Amino acid sequence: MDESDKYFEKDAKKLVERYELMLAENSNYFFDIEDFEEILDYYFNKNKIKQAFGVIEFAMKQHPWSIELHLRNAQLYAQTNNVNQALDILQKAEHLDPTNSELFMTKGALYSQLKKYERAIEEYSKAIKDTQQLDEVYCNIAFEYENLNNYTKAIDYLKKALVIDYENEAALYELCFCYEMNSQSELCLAYLKSYIEEHPLSYGGWHNLGIVYANLKMMDESIEAYDFAIAIDPSLSSSYECKANVYMQKGQYLEAIVIYHELLEIDDKDALTYCFIGECYERMEDYTKAIEYYHKSIEIDPKLADAWMGLGISHDEMDKPFDAIQHINMAISLDPSNAQFLYALGDIQRRCELTKEAIETYQKVSQMDPLNPDIWLDYSDVFFQEENYAQALEILEQGIAMQNDNVDLIYRQVVCLLQNGSIKEAGIILELALQQDYEKHKAMVDYFPDIKFYPELFNIIKTFKK
Repeated sequence: MDESDKYFEKDAKKLVERYELMLAENSNYFFDIEDFEEILDYYFNKNKIKQAFGVIEFAMKQHPWSIELHLRNAQLYAQTNNVNQALDILQKAEHLDPTNSELFMTKGALYSQLKKYERAIEEYSKAIKDTQQLDEVYCNIAFEYENLNNYTKAIDYLKKALVIDYENEAALYELCFCYEMNSQSELCLAYLKSYIEEHPLSYGGWHNLGIVYANLKMMDESIEAYDFAIAIDPSLSSSYECKANVYMQKGQYLEAIVIYHELLEIDDKDALTYCFIGECYERMEDYTKAIEYYHKSIEIDPKLADAWMGLGISHDEMDKPFDAIQHINMAISLDPSNAQFLYALGDIQRRCELTKEAIETYQKVSQMDPLNPDIWLDYSDVFFQEENYAQALEILEQGIAMQNDNVDLIYRQVVCLLQNGSIKEAGIILELALQQDYEKHKAMVDYFPDIKFYPELFNIIKTFKK
């Protein structure tokens, strides 16, 4: 708390003591509107909501025409989740001052809270005529259009906000997000180039330019843009992180590591940065170094699941699968909803011939991420290798129900039907698969070379080739 805050609280406390003395004496002291607002803030900051409502009730008796107190009353109801009552208060207050922009802004926010986005836009639009914060009004209208998935209108209003205040970086970031949601990266690029021509020292302009270039796979241009952003403000970490990420996408892991070390000069206690360095070494197959940096990450943040996962993968690559399982289980305990972590665990369990455990893990993955294109293949394959073809078929049927356009599952179904003795049905299913994607039958042959001993099926394939 700085000195001004201490002074404010001391001053507010005197007002509160005077107010509480009045209540104790059952008297009727006079307080001006600003005094009541300070008393309200004091009670609200102390989470004394009942007392705050008492203050409002008393204040409204002394100042019944105060638009400020009507607003505070409505805000208090809104903050206690009584949004409709707050709106009723504001509706009545509007008769006292039909041009008050703060009133319209508050109503707009409340309608937004109720997910009535069109009404919110109507109220915000009323504030345009009489406000000293026009860029804020335009931004709020833009956010409501985003809620309506109308990103084109949102872009229009964010541009208006930036004309008024070009330094509004939040609006600039939001604008680029809307362009991305509209799949208009080229238009965003053109806007940012024009913006930077007018404001060449805008950190946000250059940083967002780097993001757009990366989205357009123009990686060298992206790095150059981030360099300009870093030169403008070398104390901000975002551009370092994004630049390093671009190097990782390019497969230039040593260059990424250099940038991450520059980032550590800004904050040497950032666990995620150490984790990213570990990932770079992991991708370079230097697993000893990867483990070193993953451990540094965990020393700072023992609950960073990605670092534990990185340790697991690195130990697995070093042919230490049981150590890998231990670390991956730790990652899963920290992030139990991460299906990728579970999937990796299942693969290692299977290689370690922990078949029962692998089946349980794959089952969890299929429930958590049923649209994963590979899980049903691997899950069914466990039973296929155990010659439990009926169970493998049941799992494939579940997968096909979830992914009816995944032809790989249908081809795998053909193989399981053959092994289960249902040759005629296998032929019917094969024709369906060939109609969907002829080329993918090659993966089926690779998986089950013995299909050459079934001439009826090979004839079907030859017929479709012709």
